[in-house]
Amino acid sequence: MRAAMMLMGILLHVGVMYMAMPYGDDAAGIVADARDPYRDIEGYSMTAQRIAWAVHIFRMPAFMLLAGFFGAMMFQKRGAFSFLKNRFSRIVIPLVIFWILIWPVDRFAWGFGANMILDQESNLTVWQNLGNALSLRILPFVGDLAPHTMHLWFIYQLVYFYIITFLLHSGLRKICPRVLEQVGSFVSSLGKSKAGWIFLPFAVVCTWLVLSGNSTFHFDVSFSWAPPWYIPLAYYQFFFFGWIGYHHLKVIDFAKRNLPWLLPASVGLLALQLYCVEATWSLGSLQADSSALSEDFERMKNITVWSQSCSVWVITLMFIGLCEKLIKRPHRALTFLVGASYWLYLIHRPLCVAFAALFQRWAAPGVLKYALVCTIVTVICLWSYQVIVRRSFVGVLLNGKRM
Repeated sequence: MRAAMMLMGILLHVGVMYMAMPYGDDAAGIVADARDPYRDIEGYSMTAQRIAWAVHIFRMPAFMLLAGFFGAMMFQKRGAFSFLKNRFSRIVIPLVIFWILIWPVDRFAWGFGANMILDQESNLTVWQNLGNALSLRILPFVGDLAPHTMHLWFIYQLVYFYIITFLLHSGLRKICPRVLEQVGSFVSSLGKSKAGWIFLPFAVVCTWLVLSGNSTFHFDVSFSWAPPWYIPLAYYQFFFFGWIGYHHLKVIDFAKRNLPWLLPASVGLLALQLYCVEATWSLGSLQADSSALSEDFERMKNITVWSQSCSVWVITLMFIGLCEKLIKRPHRALTFLVGASYWLYLIHRPLCVAFAALFQRWAAPGVLKYALVCTIVTVICLWSYQVIVRRSFVGVLLNGKRM
């Protein structure tokens, strides 16, 4: 599941380059966006946009759930000291090293994209725009852009999630172990009973409460070193549920046993969420024109938040159940993809931007360019892992052992 989520990251981040939301033809607005300052305006594709949104609906929450689950497993099996040591070497050290290495590459890719989108008359060649993007300004703390986390916000926030949960778990075990044991026993008994289904609507309501306090209607991300509180909170709930879920493994049986209805429900909720997202965006762009439209927007936004809260849990459980049903024993290809997933996550985003910008002037349908860029980036990431990383010290740094 982890490998699938990482590969979906390419579908998402390439898809952003070909989606009209939210800027449309506003080139200046696109370039001014500190997070995604590039789009292939002539290559907009509703197919790419919907694939990107479909992935965004559940990908990062599912990732956080997995991180919490395996974090709890490591804490339980290896002990506190080994857990902290492992998370420091696998998360903190790669975060620091790769932030320094990736920042100039990322800034170069975005700078190239900005040059291409602003050169609307094609006065310069692609190679001249590439050359103009290469300067000392791409180095950290040198250009006029304040350093941020880039797409590494995920592991940056994970550092805090591990620390908070470790302190919470350890503190409760020391301060009130009996209460913690009783709560755990109650949750376990409830999960084994016929009323175990109640955890799903409970999780949906928790997600709705967090998203309702958000300024958007979906799982927003922030590249800031100090993001608004509601953004990490929206993801921490999944990490926390994953941590608890390890101690109550019946949830895996629930997902596998209920796959016959989770699968069609996921498809239906995904279609509903895509419709709600597009309707909300459309009303949001018009709401300033009248109070009636503003009321329609708020109503549609509330519906979208409820749809998002339901779909993220149903789709995540569906994937868990599907993986449990289909993957019964280790497989060489899956082992390779799992090992490559961390490396893929670290390096893929600048490649997505650079190749999308490189193909901008190619007069081909956006969906074709989207598919081609996804393929090229995936091949480069997997090839570089096999040839450069897998059996090197970098592979040991990322995965702890040669995979």
